[in-house]
Amino acid sequence: MDKIKSLREKIYEDLQERNSLKKMAYDNCMKAITYKQTNETVFIAKDQLRTLDIGEVVKLSEGVEFHKISENKKEMVFLTVMIDGGRFNLHYHDCIEICEVKEGVMFETQRGDVKALRTYKKGERAIYDKGEKHSLYATQYTLLEVKFLDEL
Repeated sequence: MDKIKSLREKIYEDLQERNSLKKMAYDNCMKAITYKQTNETVFIAKDQLRTLDIGEVVKLSEGVEFHKISENKKEMVFLTVMIDGGRFNLHYHDCIEICEVKEGVMFETQRGDVKALRTYKKGERAIYDKGEKHSLYATQYTLLEVKFLDEL
């Protein structure tokens, strides 16, 4: 009986931790799109992103939503939809991020400490290193395939 009780407590604790990480993922993604006029940089950890289920749609605003389409030990892949005015403000990750434009246009407004406008069109990729700050937005319907990797 004590083993069953102990196992139930362990499962409950693991579930609590997963739910806590999932809440942080939602909160941090929300911060990345809503903090428009601050200098705050948001950290979105890969462990937070891992708590999202395959197929789960995360609607962050009227202009941004994404869902995880695959995951294995080496990478997580998301499809991100941005419409006119959709944006991710300054944020970074503890993993490599590769954004490939599948449709539309992605505008990068900052990379690292450099504020500059760079445009990515269909078929082009932006690659962000671990810890590299970046921000982006869209002025039209834009579909991105976003991969998160520990290493290239």
